[in-house]
Amino acid sequence: MLAVWTSCGGGDGRSSFASSPFHQRTLLMQPSRRVARAIGVLGGIMAIQFLLYGSSLLGRTIFLPLDLLPTYLPGISADVDLNSVDPSYADLVLVDEVFRVRAAREVRAGRLPLWDPDNFAGAPFIANNISAVFSPYRLLDYLFPSPVTVAWTHFARALVAGCGAYLFFRQSLRVRFWPAAIGAWCFPLTGYLVQWAVFGSSCVVTWLPWMLLAVQWTVRRPSDVGGLALAVFTAFVLLSGHLADGALVLLASGLFAVWRLAAIFVRQHAWQAVAGRGAALAAGWLLGILLAAPQILPTLEYIDHSYRMAQREAKRDERPALGIVSLPQMVIPYFYGTGRQNEVYLLPGFLQESAAAGYAGMTVAFFLAPLAAAGRRRGEAAFWFIVALVGAAWTLGIPGFALLAHLPLLRLLTFNRFMFVTAFALLALGVMGIDTLARRRFAWRRWMIVPPIASLALTGWCLARAIWPPEAVFVQSGAVVLGLFPAPAWFVQTHLVAATLGLLLAGAWFLLRVRPQTRAALIYVLPMLLVGEMAWNAHGLNAQCDPKLYYPEVPFLADLAQRPPGRICGQDCLPPMLNQMYGLRQIRGYDGVDPRSLVELVLSDEFELPWRKKLEFPPASTLHHMAPLESPIHDLLGVRYLVFRSQTYRGPATVRGQNPEDFTLVEMPNALPRAFVPRRVASIADQNETLTLMRRVDFKPRDIAFVREKTHLAATDARGEAHLVREQSDEIELSLDMQTPGLVVLADWWYPGWRAYLDGDERPILLADYALRGVEVSAGQHQLIFRYEPNSFARGVQLAALSGTLLMLGSLLLLYRQRSGGQRNSCETPAPEEAPGAK
Repeated sequence: MLAVWTSCGGGDGRSSFASSPFHQRTLLMQPSRRVARAIGVLGGIMAIQFLLYGSSLLGRTIFLPLDLLPTYLPGISADVDLNSVDPSYADLVLVDEVFRVRAAREVRAGRLPLWDPDNFAGAPFIANNISAVFSPYRLLDYLFPSPVTVAWTHFARALVAGCGAYLFFRQSLRVRFWPAAIGAWCFPLTGYLVQWAVFGSSCVVTWLPWMLLAVQWTVRRPSDVGGLALAVFTAFVLLSGHLADGALVLLASGLFAVWRLAAIFVRQHAWQAVAGRGAALAAGWLLGILLAAPQILPTLEYIDHSYRMAQREAKRDERPALGIVSLPQMVIPYFYGTGRQNEVYLLPGFLQESAAAGYAGMTVAFFLAPLAAAGRRRGEAAFWFIVALVGAAWTLGIPGFALLAHLPLLRLLTFNRFMFVTAFALLALGVMGIDTLARRRFAWRRWMIVPPIASLALTGWCLARAIWPPEAVFVQSGAVVLGLFPAPAWFVQTHLVAATLGLLLAGAWFLLRVRPQTRAALIYVLPMLLVGEMAWNAHGLNAQCDPKLYYPEVPFLADLAQRPPGRICGQDCLPPMLNQMYGLRQIRGYDGVDPRSLVELVLSDEFELPWRKKLEFPPASTLHHMAPLESPIHDLLGVRYLVFRSQTYRGPATVRGQNPEDFTLVEMPNALPRAFVPRRVASIADQNETLTLMRRVDFKPRDIAFVREKTHLAATDARGEAHLVREQSDEIELSLDMQTPGLVVLADWWYPGWRAYLDGDERPILLADYALRGVEVSAGQHQLIFRYEPNSFARGVQLAALSGTLLMLGSLLLLYRQRSGGQRNSCETPAPEEAPGAK
């Protein structure tokens, strides 16, 4: 400030001002004002989060839907109302928490969990992305592995998201303090971050405002800290789990960058300025991607072997667009229900995958966002309106967008989750609307009659639905009551609250038109109405359960874990990955990717039931798989135990539970050990032919093994035994006693990165029996070690080291330039006592 004053010819005036009591008071007040504002922003975010999730933050409850567990673990609790369970949140207790516990256990033990031997017949752990081993938020889990940390991790996400939103609104939208603070409080309450609160997807989205802020810094001053910040936040986005959602965040930041570069070109008409800033942006993104390479490269390798991605490549829509019918959810997120607390959900799919993820408040949609168009920055408002439309294009079924979403790379993404961009864009418009309302000059325009009319129309629609609800609302437990009883309270309450709010917003427009002096009151009322509305809709959506329900001890499963080793398969019960919490290994799995060859092998012997609904494209291919009582393929995979619900199984059993709600165990006598030596080997290059032969009823995995590569083994019968000596997650040691040369088959998934060492010498791993590992072994006694050493991870570490080195050098260079520039300025700028005319 002093240098600027001098350069403007301040002279002695600057000296007198610098020594004046007013300037000294300003210097003293400025830090305190900053502290007060920081307290206001942080305090508002923390207060709302404690109001919503205080019991979990204090450890009185666990921030997980643990009341779902009695559905899969019968008999553990009789106090849970299973009708209140929302099955769309099952992944939190079946997958996310299981991976969190495993990651924390392995890292705290000093091991990097590259492989998961309990998922499927082995599958990559880091590469599945849900594990989020390198996520910055995982640090809390590594330090404090207690389940209470789940709530504190969400609390940290809210702080990161809110603070980033505040800085972005202040620096990019250039709004006043209170509009930005209100936006910071509300961003963690938007639809996506509330509905995906405990899911790993929300970790990725919390970095969105920081990404946009880094783009803004880079575009403004490409040679400053912006590029470095962009690289760091890009890495955070890609390391936080869910690489596909991270790609959507990068896509959103790309749209914002194009807008900013276009604005610079319009002002300066210089391609050189745009090219320089574009190069700085590209360098920042590239360095961030390289920094996250230890996560990205293994994930891309796993995707190349993914059953789920193969279905997407075949242009099979995993989550088809719902169309314009889902539009009301953007302003009333529970317009069609939620699936919680005895509610029904009236649309296909789940709430999290709907337009409700784009919710940013009815107050924003019908008042504040339209008001932004009346402000001083209409171009900025138009851009955010377009971004909101783009984010909702797939979900709303806007024509033409589906063609773009089916392009070769884009069809690997889940564009219904792009609704988080819509929520942020609408909130940005709302913040601009608050800032417009706070300014003294405000002119009424003719188009402003549209929002109150729309608000009144929605009010009438909600009242009509509350009085005459659709027939589907009365569907409870499969029975249809044709309006003979009053509508459920949850449905009536949702629509009456929405109707009341719509009426209030229409009244606010009326006051603003008839009595403009009420603007001063609306400045305070509407932001508080927005915060209250969003907090109300966030309340109660995410379950907070009794800690006693946290994976309680089940004697039946504890006894099963002590039996001879072998994989299990739950028959319409005990779904993956729940088995891992009880020390069991299951042939099924669930990690969002699905190993293609193994899934195809398992599903080739699917046991169909006429009453069980078969999904055309299930997100988890083996989640509901059931094994036949006699199956050579499952014998090959070492499925030794079939677990049934006692109330549904009436056949012969090895062990039955103590009550009808318990489990029943059936032991398969023909299950092969995990490592064995087949008598003969046949080389078949065509994998489809191999799978066809294995599906035949006369296939005997002990007698013959099919390998893709040519072998040098003789046609005579092989004799030998293999015993498992030692096992870690990424290393398996076998002891071999071979009477003749033969093939040792390990019934684990064949995957690049595994290496085999026979007596210390590396040997090639053959693809055996369509999906498993095989190694040729000579006669005699040997030691065979399988070790997981993926080249993709090693290359990722090398690229991350290179990127980190470049970032460090860039930081040092930037620091040197700043210090050198500061020294030059101090030399070139005369000191106050040496200013011209001072003597």
